[in-house]
Amino acid sequence: MDKAGIIPKIYGYLVCLAAVIVFLISVAQIVNASFALSDPIHTRDYMYATPMYDLSSFDAYKADYARQTSYSVLDATKTTATTTALTDEQLTAAYNSARDNQISSVRLQATRTITSYIILLIVAGLLFWSHWRWLHKEK
Repeated sequence: MDKAGIIPKIYGYLVCLAAVIVFLISVAQIVNASFALSDPIHTRDYMYATPMYDLSSFDAYKADYARQTSYSVLDATKTTATTTALTDEQLTAAYNSARDNQISSVRLQATRTITSYIILLIVAGLLFWSHWRWLHKEK
């Protein structure tokens, strides 16, 4: 076999191999993002920072809030210990706002991930198909 003919074949098979690897990684990322979309409150994959309080339920949120506010904070002007307690209505509003923010943030990021990896799947599939066809025409 001549050396000039082997280089294009190596190139073609390497592109096909890379396309298969990209395809497998894309499928895994799409599955992960789909799970995040199905339960945006409990996912930890698409968060820039961990929420300060547990958002899985209002009772868990309230317990976290009570635990964190039970520590006294020294007021710099009065040098006395003070705590800031919210009413149940204020706490409910804060919980709903944090929960809505978490849901919308995870949905946006997961949708972005799914969209970009679907595009990557299409590109990898086209590269694989075109190079595989080209390799079999060369035989």
